[in-house]
Amino acid sequence: MFMKWKKEEIEFLKTNYDKLRYGKIAKTLNRSLTSIYWKCYDLKLKRGPWPENLRWNKKKILAKLKEATVALGHSPSNRELSISLRSACQRHFGSFNKAKKKADLNIKNNLHKLPKKSYKPSKELAYILGAIMGDGSFRIQKSKERTSYVIFFQVSDKDFMDTFISKFKKWSNITPKTVFESGGIKKFPNGKYYKYRGFWSTQICSKEAYNFLKRFNDKPKYVIKFLPEIYWKWFLKGIWDAEGSITARNGYVRLLFTNSDRNILNLFKELIKKYSIKFSSYTGDAGCTTIEILGFGIIKFLGVIDGITIRRKSTKAVNESLECLRERYHGLDIKSDFYKEVYSLVKQIPFGKVSTYSSISHALMCKAYRAVGTALHKNPYSPIVPCHRVVCASGFVGDFYGGINKKIEKLQKEGIEIKKNRIDLKKYLFDFHR
Repeated sequence: MFMKWKKEEIEFLKTNYDKLRYGKIAKTLNRSLTSIYWKCYDLKLKRGPWPENLRWNKKKILAKLKEATVALGHSPSNRELSISLRSACQRHFGSFNKAKKKADLNIKNNLHKLPKKSYKPSKELAYILGAIMGDGSFRIQKSKERTSYVIFFQVSDKDFMDTFISKFKKWSNITPKTVFESGGIKKFPNGKYYKYRGFWSTQICSKEAYNFLKRFNDKPKYVIKFLPEIYWKWFLKGIWDAEGSITARNGYVRLLFTNSDRNILNLFKELIKKYSIKFSSYTGDAGCTTIEILGFGIIKFLGVIDGITIRRKSTKAVNESLECLRERYHGLDIKSDFYKEVYSLVKQIPFGKVSTYSSISHALMCKAYRAVGTALHKNPYSPIVPCHRVVCASGFVGDFYGGINKKIEKLQKEGIEIKKNRIDLKKYLFDFHR
């Protein structure tokens, strides 16, 4: 709120503007430095030369720096000194550190400079951009001694953290330190308790890295403009490692990406569209939007990001379901004659026996096991062509148009033992060459 100047205040200003510093006047009148400066400008009060005892010179600057060191008990930082002294250091010595060096004071050279390569597109930069947009944040931490520009990154998977650290080191020549906090139980403000997992975290203090990476976080679409197409997959991998999930239930795979930031969601959608990957999206009660990649798009997406590399996501159920999906997936047109050969061969599988997609393709003198899966998926002759007797090469029962439980039920009625959705192929596998 604007404070009107009183007559006595103006009089004090006119009397002392050329004798006292603006800071002293501001403190006496309980006003801001800006207010004092502009009032002097309005009143056309021009300063004459400072009295000799108030002028800064090199000798006085060095003496003040040494006095500050004795008072603080350590070499002063920029924030611990007055503006006038810092300005005098800049004016008479060229910089604050040069003045400290002249005064024989310790200088902390802990400001990190990014190498020139860091400002160019790379797969390491693309990956860490994605990871930070998912599980990172940017913070400015201020204290009396310093201002720190911090990139904060926190995850629950050590292998994910190790990957992030190695790529950040290669990109910036900085080796971030990590700490682990054990899981436990916390209390919400509403009184309810919740259990949380342990997590790994790192705080990277680098103003240059902070300023460079934050521009992407503030405007996610800048990623597409800055990174060439060859690096998009690394960005997708980083952000999916952070915010993505994959589950399998009854042989059905779901691959999801969840976030609450609309700009990040739009960027993710735009990138997967460029790879012709189909998806659907929906918003939950908590306000977060989930993007679900559909059908064979799961195989295409995992192919783009070079597969699942976080161990927690790569479960046994997920791997078995993906194997079945891969066996059904193909990208070629298949003639009806091939379908007929597949159906003719599957009709030979006897009651109480099973075969695999790869065994059928070998019997057809080819390696098109994915095409075999597609033919059986389109089987119009069931149950005459018993496609339920075809399973994965690992012995996993696999997917079925009626659901995995129906497939298990059919096989068990034929006397085939199934344990944990798996069949002993040594006992039940049918050999086409007998």
